[in-house]
Amino acid sequence: MKGITHDGLMEALPGVLQESRDLNYLIEVILKSPLSPGTKARYRRDLRLFLMWWVATGRQRLSGELVIEYAGVMREAGKRPFQIAHALSAIKTLARAAAVRRWIDGIDLDAILHVKGPKVYVTKTGNWLTADDIPELMALPDRTTRLGKRDYVVLGLLLYGGLRATEAAGIRFEHLQVRDGRPVLVDFYGKGEKPRSVAIPTELFFAIQEWVEDAGLTDGYLIRSLEGHARKICTDTPLARVNVWKIVKKYGAMLGRPDLAPHDLRRTKARVARDAGVPLDQIQQDFGHSCVQTTQRYVGGNQDFKNAPCDALPGMKKKVAE
Repeated sequence: MKGITHDGLMEALPGVLQESRDLNYLIEVILKSPLSPGTKARYRRDLRLFLMWWVATGRQRLSGELVIEYAGVMREAGKRPFQIAHALSAIKTLARAAAVRRWIDGIDLDAILHVKGPKVYVTKTGNWLTADDIPELMALPDRTTRLGKRDYVVLGLLLYGGLRATEAAGIRFEHLQVRDGRPVLVDFYGKGEKPRSVAIPTELFFAIQEWVEDAGLTDGYLIRSLEGHARKICTDTPLARVNVWKIVKKYGAMLGRPDLAPHDLRRTKARVARDAGVPLDQIQQDFGHSCVQTTQRYVGGNQDFKNAPCDALPGMKKKVAE
């Protein structure tokens, strides 16, 4: 590969883009499509890295063989299977856009679309809280302060609403409604721009009211940034995803779980609800999953850690001593 490393190409980015205006233009067109913020960020990174490699290796014809070669470069660079799969997905989207403009022919497009990526095994167990941990976590924010009121609502939306970090930050006043006598977050857009609605506990509804009254909010986004020792409300922009992450890390550390992340609270809702007997299809609908297999991964499939096969063997204690 002419001594060119995959990661080392990042330094040449500005000059490469000036020399590759057509494909760079296509990248910008793709990024304007209705993709989630996370997908857009991955596509931007993966496509620009591919574009740099394409220029640095002589601007070969965009073909199936070229994409297979690039997949090999990523593999040699130590990229993990899911990273290679994401990059190939982005490149295939780029090829479709190029074919629409007749920059490549149908034969090359078909070959690119049939390039197979590595097997991706999504079997990580992940982290979650127990049913006993939940009230302990929710008791940590100091609700006598404005900051504590806001943080309580953020944790509640992630845990009891089962929202992703970006979804919680994007909830607006019009999403909070009463349906069938109970509070519901109605028709907000989640991953993949799919609309969904979820019920929330009445106590969380009252906590939201307490927060917005204290903050003097009447419309726009429910969750705002605070500045000036948590006294001043920032303008009507959603709380950044990284700040949602920081809130969870803060209270996770206080709980003795410094590894806790926003998605772990979503996973907690799924597992605790399933253990309590909530039907899997109801959890699937609540979470906005397209297939039940995704929901099964959240609840751990059929693997039962409480009654594991090793417990049938004598000679060792079942649980960690408290």
